[in-house]
Amino acid sequence: MPSEMEIIKQDFEKRSLKLGRKIEKLEEEKMQLGLDVEVQKLEADKLRKGKNKA
Repeated sequence: MPSEMEIIKQDFEKRSLKLGRKIEKLEEEKMQLGLDVEVQKLEADKLRKGKNKA
């Protein structure tokens, strides 16, 4: 039977792994949102430039 310390260590490692995965997922989402913002800015610039020519 594992000691209390071993059980705590295993629980910590499991939680740490889950949080690591969650962080990776959030970083990917953040990057995607950043790309979406860039696309929106480019589209807004195009529209602005188009209106200025008219």
